[in-house]
Amino acid sequence: MVARDCFARSELLRQLVVQGSRGVCRWCGTPAARFRYGVESDGGSFYPIAGEFCSKGCMESFNG
Repeated sequence: MVARDCFARSELLRQLVVQGSRGVCRWCGTPAARFRYGVESDGGSFYPIAGEFCSKGCMESFNG
């Protein structure tokens, strides 16, 4: 878990991408994108965020 939003009753989760499939950050273009993110509700539903990002800050900037 990276962050918890108690008002939305959800958690932000981060997954490390396998070394061989490294791409570029969807927001800043850094070639070291290593993480995929998703939101999981308290009910257990998981909503993936499309793309790979180098940091939580880039993911938040991209998704507004």
